[in-house]
Amino acid sequence: MSVTLFKRVDYSVSKLRESLQTQIKNKWGRVRIEEQSDDRRVARNLQAYFIHNNEMNRIQIEYRYVYKVGFDLFTTIQGKTFQFSELKFFEALSNLLDQLPQNSMLMIPHQVAIANLDEHTESIVTLEEWLYPYKEKGSLAVIYQLKLSFNDVSVETTLNSAFNVVVRDMQRRLGDKFQIKVCWFCKYLVEESFYGGTDSRHDQLYCFRDRPDLLTTVLNTSPRLYARDPLLAQATPDMSALHSCSAFIYSPNENA
Repeated sequence: MSVTLFKRVDYSVSKLRESLQTQIKNKWGRVRIEEQSDDRRVARNLQAYFIHNNEMNRIQIEYRYVYKVGFDLFTTIQGKTFQFSELKFFEALSNLLDQLPQNSMLMIPHQVAIANLDEHTESIVTLEEWLYPYKEKGSLAVIYQLKLSFNDVSVETTLNSAFNVVVRDMQRRLGDKFQIKVCWFCKYLVEESFYGGTDSRHDQLYCFRDRPDLLTTVLNTSPRLYARDPLLAQATPDMSALHSCSAFIYSPNENA
């Protein structure tokens, strides 16, 4: 198993915010800096399970996201409160996994749509996202695995630190009969790569379902920092690659 680690930016969240505000002011002027300095955080709650010694305990993972600044993650496990601040959500998750007891893991269930292409039917099923610590602490990496069981179908993917490898493996194992209708395979999803890339799962994923008129433009625009910023600002940020919605239109995801 191999993992590609990105160079970590040595900024605190507050210092990074100040740096971004200065850059945005130079590029976009006072209106943009006023928008960026207004710390409008979006709080999300993930219902998850902490698994250790064959016991499964339900927990809640809360995170707050600031556009192009970072993530704050909060949770309580076995009476202990954990809090992490990182540029990327998977880095905060990696720190959390590093602090948990040895041989423990997390599981996040997702309600997703899956289409039976032969029968032209659709079902809502539970897709389990399993998260394991990387073998070396401090790696800022997460090991992913997906599990899915419905009717007489039961699928488990390989374990890998690259989410795109895992989700492609899930679709491959399901074959041509079934199609997972989640954001990662949707034509409206755009992945940005600020500060060295994303993990294709949690970070910098934008949905253009409400602005399909901009989709071609943004895909044909240079992905360099700020080049697509005015377009991305009109999309829905902070998407989950495993989100499922009725606007789904399949598109093969070519992310490496």
